[in-house]
Amino acid sequence: MRKTTLIICGGMILTQLSVVVPAWANTRASTPSLPRPPYVYRSVETMVSPEDSWNQVRAQFGCLGQMIVSKNGGWLSLSFIRQSMGEAGIPSALGSRTLNFTVPKFIPVDFRRLPPHPAPGANELGIQIDGRMAAVLPWLKSAALQDSYVPSGLVMAVLRRVGVKMRWNHSTGSFTEWDIGSPVYGALTTVMSFAGGRMTSTRGDILIYRKGDNWIPADYIANSLDNAGAGITVDMQSGNGLDIRVPAGIRVNLRNLPARRGRNAHEVPIEINSRIVGYSPWLIPTYGPRTEYLSSAAVMTAVRRIGLNMHWNNTNGTFTKWFITAPPRHSGN
Repeated sequence: MRKTTLIICGGMILTQLSVVVPAWANTRASTPSLPRPPYVYRSVETMVSPEDSWNQVRAQFGCLGQMIVSKNGGWLSLSFIRQSMGEAGIPSALGSRTLNFTVPKFIPVDFRRLPPHPAPGANELGIQIDGRMAAVLPWLKSAALQDSYVPSGLVMAVLRRVGVKMRWNHSTGSFTEWDIGSPVYGALTTVMSFAGGRMTSTRGDILIYRKGDNWIPADYIANSLDNAGAGITVDMQSGNGLDIRVPAGIRVNLRNLPARRGRNAHEVPIEINSRIVGYSPWLIPTYGPRTEYLSSAAVMTAVRRIGLNMHWNNTNGTFTKWFITAPPRHSGN
């Protein structure tokens, strides 16, 4: 094994990637380089975090999987690779012998020095990025296996062409960890001040960048207001919006309310004390945290009707911050 900046595998050439190249990397998948039973398994996990908080993670999510450990190195299961990249916002589609990753337009892909590749053979898998063949890898399939496997080092070399931060083989205890910092996500922090600012409480969560807006979890809104020390409660039901209950001692601006109207399937009302004060688009993403997200622009427009000292989207460093100051009568909390 050696460290190099050039990898050649079945006609594949990758440059400017520092990886450990197995001695069998120059062979075709039909050679005896594939792991043989009995297979030895190791647990692996992916942790996905907002790329903008890569070095100070407060919220993350991920998935668990398996890899095969052999004298030829590690082999990752295909389902684990697909789920991990999908969680980071990069979905894939598997054809007969090709796996294609679809990368969002705002994430760069390095297609430089990408030579032509032969069609994948019987024991090979082609890796495509946005429809362009980036590699042809050995592919371990067997009736005795519940999943199929590809070499971890080679597939990581290919995926590093996608412009997301990632770190592989970062061991944590008994797991081998794959860390991905995805620009599809951003970091949220609520800072609540009490007693004239002499005490604060912070909470973190993850937002999604999508469709020209950022989207915030409904439970983040509820937790932030519930814990602001102002006696505010939030009742939320998936697909039915937010009902924010504000105590009588806190002023609420109920002027210029929107007219009641029918709503479409991807829109929910926002109520304050059972009065509709706005409508918000909503979604439950097919990847990442499986929770309800609402448009931050719509939510914050509605929440600003509550007479608390608050301001939103004051970015300090890498986090989008929401500051909420409790009213004086709660200063002892």
